[in-house]
Amino acid sequence: MRKLLLTLLATLTISCMVKAADVKIGDNKELIVDGKPFFLLCTYAPLRDFAYLKKLGTNCVPASNEGFAKGVDAKMCFSEAKKLGLYTTCSISDFEKVDKNDPTLIMWDQVDEPDYIERDKPGAIKDLIELYRKLHSVDTKPVDVCFGSMFARGIGVMKNNLYVEYAEKTADVIMTDVYPVGNVNKPEELFLMAKAMKNMEKITRGKKPLMIAVEVCKIDDKAARAPNAWEVRAEIWMVIIHGAKGIFYFPSRFDHVRFCPVAINEDIEAELIKTNGEIAALTDVILSKDSPAKVEVVESETASAASMLKEKGGKYYLFTINMKKAPGKLKFTVTGAGGDEAEVYGENRKVKVINGSIEEDFKGYEPHIYVMNKN
Repeated sequence: MRKLLLTLLATLTISCMVKAADVKIGDNKELIVDGKPFFLLCTYAPLRDFAYLKKLGTNCVPASNEGFAKGVDAKMCFSEAKKLGLYTTCSISDFEKVDKNDPTLIMWDQVDEPDYIERDKPGAIKDLIELYRKLHSVDTKPVDVCFGSMFARGIGVMKNNLYVEYAEKTADVIMTDVYPVGNVNKPEELFLMAKAMKNMEKITRGKKPLMIAVEVCKIDDKAARAPNAWEVRAEIWMVIIHGAKGIFYFPSRFDHVRFCPVAINEDIEAELIKTNGEIAALTDVILSKDSPAKVEVVESETASAASMLKEKGGKYYLFTINMKKAPGKLKFTVTGAGGDEAEVYGENRKVKVINGSIEEDFKGYEPHIYVMNKN
């Protein structure tokens, strides 16, 4: 009996030591997880692929896995994620069935693409609002909602006021998806990713964290091909420059023959390892407040620029991208920048800085990150 009591006491002590993840939304609309800024990099895939996703630089995986394999439940996903040092998200509809205090769990997912549901069943929003309120009566972790690609492209299936209401009343983090190459079949229109970010910013009035899905494979037979590594890299930095606080990678392929949950080729695999590593190293910079310094841009006839300026450790971090498919020259001048040269992050090279200005030829949809000295 004494041995049994000691065992029960030990079990109770261990369970009491398990602490739920502390998740907040910061002043810059960033996730703060266990006291640190957190740029979410989630890939929706089966439990059996979690180790592979870790290799890619993913830091979050889905705990709602029954859609991939029967018999795989959230508890199993929590356990595997913990072993790998990953966080998880879980379907909000399961919040009464799972351990909401599991230390890997950082966010709840609303039903996917509810705008299509609302189109076919007007009034569906009432159930989502009730579920959201019910969840937040017992748990403070954020809830995300992801709108469909029609919304992302600016031709939503609901009236704009309904998108606003969904954003205000059903979630804390707003997402959307649009896959220019692997689904829409328009590789010349990578700018749709930026358009999607702007559409989310509009319905949230800049008050909520924005995240977005990024394609990493050929999604279905409608598309001629998968995106290449160059296009995936461009999409990632484009959405970060336009304010994304997290990315959900979409790795699944649907076709007339079969469903493949992870269809990432070797080139994109290598790019994800590289780019996710850069994002992890720059997380504190990316999620910091924008620099008050002014950035002046001179564009060419063929190239158009988007940029984001941050500061850290006495340096400027200037994130840039050519928003057009055509190549062209771009010039950036940063108020208060000094020195004769700047490091081009991740490219093992430097460029000249003349009177605070950098001028370079950009390929179509090419991103660069410049690390400049401050005067």
